Amino acid sequence: MGVNQLANSLEVTPDTVRYYTRIGYLVPRRNSANGYKEYDKEHITRMRFILSARKLGLSVQDIGRIFKEAENGGKASELVQKLLNERLKEVDKKLEETSALRERMNVARLMWDNQPHTDSPYKMICNLIEELDYLNNH
Repeated sequence: MGVNQLANSLEVTPDTVRYYTRIGYLVPRRNSANGYKEYDKEHITRMRFILSARKLGLSVQDIGRIFKEAENGGKASELVQKLLNERLKEVDKKLEETSALRERMNVARLMWDNQPHTDSPYKMICNLIEELDYLNNH
């Protein structure tokens, strides 16, 4: 099957298939008659793995490490577990940062609900943000 057929069977764009081919995660054979790349069921399986791993938050580099581990006879499952633990820590940190940002935004919004929306000529741009910045730094 060609790039478009593989892409359609997995509901991805042909560019997605081409990308993973270009970086070496998919290695199709060349049709000697027309020079086109041809993919088979093994490529479908490999591409499904890539898509599932991406949905789990693994990076393209992580996936490459997993493939390399498997190709070298290592324990890919242990590596996947380690990588998932690392990505989970990153997600937890981002959640904490996002939660803190949300709280700051709510505090600012509540502070400003009863404030006038006029900017003083003595302020640079927006008195509400400038006053909040002043309060946070003093």
